[in-house]
Amino acid sequence: MIVFGNPIRATSNINNPDNFLVIHSGFILPYNKSRGGLNWVNWHVARKDFGDADSQDLFPEDAKLHVSWRINKSSYIGSGFAKGHLYPSEDRKNTQAANDETFLMLLMAIVVLTNCLSEPPPNEEVSNSSENTKPTA
Repeated sequence: MIVFGNPIRATSNINNPDNFLVIHSGFILPYNKSRGGLNWVNWHVARKDFGDADSQDLFPEDAKLHVSWRINKSSYIGSGFAKGHLYPSEDRKNTQAANDETFLMLLMAIVVLTNCLSEPPPNEEVSNSSENTKPTA
């Protein structure tokens, strides 16, 4: 699944909390406990991944992370930041399960959360418009 390699040699060893490899069906990433976010995210997108599944915006915790490392919806309360995907929802609308996976809190922010980037509310409109742009190839 790591088509382009593992540039920082992330592992799924619990004793490697700042480079902990998380593997899902649609993406992989190394989680960084010290930063409370990911180091990078890797996914592949093809025409078959697009579809009409609804975005449910559930934002569940990622059960693949150790319980004490998990990020949840309350992590943003009062922060003044919005959630923005680092792994676009539009890239996985072929099935509901595939789209739901893009809303894991693990993917929702850097520093405050882990597939979304923390962004002040004025940038949300710009982010949403670029996030909804589909590739032409």
